[in-house]
Parts: sequence; structure tokens; C-alpha cells
Amino acid sequence: MPEPPLESNSNDLKAFQAIVADSRTNSAMLASWIPRLVEKNLLDQALQNLKQEWLRLSRDEHWRSFRTRLESELQRIRERRMQQWQLDPRRRTLRLQLEIRTPACGMHPQALLQALAKAVQATGLPLATSLEKHPRPMVRMGHPLPLGVEGLCEWVDMIFSGPTQLAGTELVEGINAHCVQGLRISGIETIPNHASPVLDLCHEARWTWPCPQELREHAARRMAGFMSAESFEIEKTGKVDGHKQSKRVEVRHLVTEMDWMDSDLRFTTRLSTGTALNPVKWLAGVLDLEPSTITGLVRTAVVLVEDARLGATEKYAPKLHNIFEDAVLLESDSHIQIIDEDDDEPIVLRKDDPR
Repeated sequence: MPEPPLESNSNDLKAFQAIVADSRTNSAMLASWIPRLVEKNLLDQALQNLKQEWLRLSRDEHWRSFRTRLESELQRIRERRMQQWQLDPRRRTLRLQLEIRTPACGMHPQALLQALAKAVQATGLPLATSLEKHPRPMVRMGHPLPLGVEGLCEWVDMIFSGPTQLAGTELVEGINAHCVQGLRISGIETIPNHASPVLDLCHEARWTWPCPQELREHAARRMAGFMSAESFEIEKTGKVDGHKQSKRVEVRHLVTEMDWMDSDLRFTTRLSTGTALNPVKWLAGVLDLEPSTITGLVRTAVVLVEDARLGATEKYAPKLHNIFEDAVLLESDSHIQIIDEDDDEPIVLRKDDPR
């Protein structure tokens, strides 16, 4: 069965959301929803809606029965997906560019991802979900922002269970209408499913700090000394031999550029997986200031390296083509006939045998 367009799914998901919000819903009204949700590939999204309202809905027996049936059907489909998900040619991956400002920048990265996923689901566009026992929307963030620091160019990958026919502008506006305050999508593009995760592509971060006038001379002197040094260490609290204490950390290699733009101190740092040094504490250590004086720091951009996978499309094209063929075979009747022969009977090859 071909995947229905996401616009059609959007109408069905909104209709189900209205059913969830209606206190007059009864068992008869829910009877036809399971096959309808299965047909439109909306079971995961429906369960998410139920969980959000479960404190209210759990008082009614028909909702408890409905959730049991829904989870049972979802488990059956999930087991099938675990065997076939890599063969699914319908998946689509979108890469989003975000602005994360106050108050959204004060949210933990995981909470921010959940808020973004909820905004997407509110538009009626179903996100693909992971295969864990408790599935989560497949939303992957790039290098996370430190809490309280604003970001003007952040990255997120989102995987959809099917293609979207909405134009980029319409899709961005639709999601932004449901985003929490301070979170806004500024750009969106479709990328190949075999593209590298965005976190693996984060190469460097660009920062701006509006230096107070009274600290300008001191900060300029410290910055000049830092940039001219081949090695520079700062104090950092961390574990040494299993005990939390102060230690010296080398940080000169983290910075590639640092200069002034009027009263703003601008600098560029390298990004890598596992680097956990807070830029506020790092900058305070370099400038010999208290971390509380570093206010207004902004990450103006996260620069991505070129994705090597996209530069070697021919390497992935045969693989993806074979996956598509396998998916078609799995969904179709096979023309291959299985002949039950006696395994003990020896095979005799004749000279004129074409093999």
C-alpha cells in the first residue's frame, strides 16, 4: 500500500487530537480509530497525544481499553519495523537551522528537542520514531548550546516517516507557529538519508561577547597574551583519581581566531565530540575574570564541515538501490518456487551440464 501524503495524515491526526480533547468521547466513537491510525501510519503520534492527556483520560475505562489495544498494535508493527526499517524507502530526513534565544536557551538540550518535536507534531506532520521499548521522535541535535547561552545558527536533523509535499516556507511557518518562545526555525532543507549525523559534522563555533567598557583594557591585554602564547592553561574543576578537585587544563588549541569588532570580542573555537568545557568558564579563565561577569555571550554560528558521504554518492547508490529492491520483494508475492527434494540424493554433474 503506498504511503499516504503527509497532508492527508495531518487531517487525520488533527481529527484524532480533537477526539482526545472531547470529553464526550465513548467506546463506539473509538472503535474505528485503530485501523484508521494503522492505515495512515499514525499510531506513534496517537500514543504521544494520549500520554500528554493521560492524567485526565485514564479515569475512563474506554480510554484505558483503547490505549491497551493501541499499544498492542504498535508493538506488533514495531517488531516488524525492527526487521525492515532499513529497507523503508519512504523515510525523509530534513536538516533544520534554528535560532535559540531567551527563554528557550535556558532549557536543557533534551527538553529543547522534545519541545521542537512537539511543535512539529502539532502541525500534523508525523515524525519517525525510534525502535526502543519507549520510542522517541527521531530528532537529533548538533553540538549542544551551554545553558543560558543564545545561539543564532544551530542545527537539528529530523527524520519523517514519509515525504512531505509542503514547500519549505510553508513548513517553516507551520512549525514556528507552535514553537516555544525563543525557539525559531530560520531554514530547512531535505538531505539524503545516508548523510552523516549533523553532530558529526560540527566543526567550529563562532562567538560574540559584548565586553563592558570598564573591562575593555584588561580584556584586550589578556587576549593579546593568550593569542601570542603557544600554550595556555586555566583552572577547571573536575575529577582527578576519582576525586573532584581543581586541575589545570590546556585550552590554547581550542581557539583559532580572536579579535575585536568595536566593543565586541569575537572568537572562534574548535568543536569535537566529548569537549565539555563551558565557554563562559573558558573565557573567564582566559581573561582572568569571574564567570559571573561574562554575560551576553552568544554563539553566532556553528560551522559544518563538508559531508564526505555526500561526496561519494556512487558508493551509497548501489546499496540504497538494493535496499529498495529488497523492500519491494518483501512487500510482494514471490515468483520463486520452493522444491522439496531429498537432500540425501547425490548431485551428479555431467560434462554437457551448462553449469
